[in-house]
Amino acid sequence: MHFQQTLRCSRKMLMQTLAFATTVTACGGGSEGAANAAADDGVAESVQIDTKPCELLKPEEISEQLFLAVPATERQTWTSPDFDLSTTEPDIGLHKRCEYKFASRQQVGGGATWHSDFEVMVLPANAVPLPEVDRKPIDSAGPDMFKEPGSRAAYYVVKGKLAASITGFPGRRENESGGADGGRLVLLRLIAQRLP
Repeated sequence: MHFQQTLRCSRKMLMQTLAFATTVTACGGGSEGAANAAADDGVAESVQIDTKPCELLKPEEISEQLFLAVPATERQTWTSPDFDLSTTEPDIGLHKRCEYKFASRQQVGGGATWHSDFEVMVLPANAVPLPEVDRKPIDSAGPDMFKEPGSRAAYYVVKGKLAASITGFPGRRENESGGADGGRLVLLRLIAQRLP
């Protein structure tokens, strides 16, 4: 009996260490691993997520912010500001994720001028895989919104017991309205309005 308790305690300590190590080394795409480790250790098991992440943003809202990420000199030559979007919502356990693929309707050489991807994730607020010390403020945002360092950084909003993140969404040029994070901030605010 004592051996089993020691084994359970050791496992719990190992999972906490792994969650912390993953969190410290996470950048961009590493967020999922830390969130899973925290979930496996029971850190956030009391929060039920009923929100569908693919329903937090409307296609026209995403399209508008993508178009504003195109340099102003190029936007003037585009004949369509719209983007086609496709989504998948993989089953990944505790948190919910929506994977977006986008392609501009503006064409060049028979294909989209710009295509890429990004993701939106909803998770328990106590499972955000980013220590307080690494949470960078977002200009013009409140303390409930922050970002992580890195080239494909996640941008977070916390509302009550839930948090949501956007990863891989393109930034604007520094001299554009709202600066580099202007579009991400617009989308985070819309997500915050729709989180329960």
